[in-house]
Amino acid sequence: MVATNENCKYHPTENACWHCSSCNVNFCDSCIPANDDTYFPPCILCRKGLRSLSVAINIPSFWTQLSRFLLLFFQRQILISILSVSLLTSLMPLNRFGQATSAILLLLLLSIYFKVLEEVANGQLGKLSDVKWFDKEQFGAVFKLIISSGLLFFLVNKIDPQLNSAFSYLLVALIVFSIPASCIILSMEKTWFSQINPVKIIYLIKLLGKNYIIIFLILFSGFLYFFHFVLDFSQSEALLFLNYTIVNYLFLVSFAMMGYLIFQHQFELNYRARRKRISIENKSANENNKSGDNSEQWQTEVDVYVQEGRFEDAIKILLKVTKSHEFDYAAYEKLILLYAFADNQSHLEYIANEYFSKLIENNKRQQILVFYKKLQSNATFTPSEIETVKELVALLHSRFDYGLALELLDRVGCKPNDNPQWDWMALQKAKINFEFLNEYSRANDIVNTVLKRGMNQKLLSEAEAYLQLIAKSNE
Repeated sequence: MVATNENCKYHPTENACWHCSSCNVNFCDSCIPANDDTYFPPCILCRKGLRSLSVAINIPSFWTQLSRFLLLFFQRQILISILSVSLLTSLMPLNRFGQATSAILLLLLLSIYFKVLEEVANGQLGKLSDVKWFDKEQFGAVFKLIISSGLLFFLVNKIDPQLNSAFSYLLVALIVFSIPASCIILSMEKTWFSQINPVKIIYLIKLLGKNYIIIFLILFSGFLYFFHFVLDFSQSEALLFLNYTIVNYLFLVSFAMMGYLIFQHQFELNYRARRKRISIENKSANENNKSGDNSEQWQTEVDVYVQEGRFEDAIKILLKVTKSHEFDYAAYEKLILLYAFADNQSHLEYIANEYFSKLIENNKRQQILVFYKKLQSNATFTPSEIETVKELVALLHSRFDYGLALELLDRVGCKPNDNPQWDWMALQKAKINFEFLNEYSRANDIVNTVLKRGMNQKLLSEAEAYLQLIAKSNE
């Protein structure tokens, strides 16, 4: 991806690929869903076309990263973790306590491998400094993998305890061959049953092809090495330490390769683990935010939901934000635009009326004008509050926006009995026709209607004065 001078608003560490002139916001490629119908995808906020700031994502091939996989072991955090576990395990006594402690240490190390897998899948192959000793979520993935694999082997043993049939051998071979696929699926979906779903496993193996075979062979070599050398407890502690280190190195390389294949095929796999990473970043931001201002901390997750078409989930988050932070105008605007995009007119009108009333109360005149224009490009909204209509008409009374003012006045009604303040609306319509459209006769007729049917004395005086102004201009 070609670097630019500006970064994405919602992913500050990523280079911006797209710019919305209407919202004046930069986005990275992960914010914008792929769109095969156009080279200029729509903005996720206002739905207008985006301008490209860079070329498309250029993901290096699997084989070009081989040296990086092999050298991953020497990153400080990884190196310390593997060597520490290998040393402690090699020094453990052969009693039950030693065996139990060794098993726990290996499980912790496997959780680190799952963390490496997820980080590499998110494009962080060279940035694994935040890998921790204990990650509850990754430890849960290891637990699920071991339990599900154990249950499958247990079922095979129940069917054929002696493994005398070719069918039993085939089942065992298929279970072992599917382990890398189960690891990949677990890192993406984190569920018990998805990891043993044969449809998902077959699709994944078919998608990854020969690269999957390479990963399986490396992982299988690690298992063979473990059972052949590491479980030989007659060897010295130094040799045992070396063998543990070799096994862990093979596992690390295979898990890093799995993560890179997810990164390389993220669109085919509909990869969503990025959202979990964003949630973690937002949680960290909440902990570090001493001022209590969290106006932008919900935006990344909402935008990812919108990107994935999960509008209901995005709306739930926005409703929660607007209730807990009534002056978070960005949340209100995004919620209204999302209702417009989802064509939910009743909810749009309810929230929009509430929002414009808040803006008027707080004298946010410029924000009222900007957002109303943005909203009208995505939906048709007519305020139910007369005061909101009057404020909007006054703001739209210009040579640039008079068209929107006329449309609003026509929807509200400028004739007697249309609304309690029809005469004010009619007089504004007359002014627009006279001042911007040069429709003198049309303006004259509207003002005369106001004079004949109007009841507001102050407004009648204004109408008489304006009628005289129209007459003078025609002289």
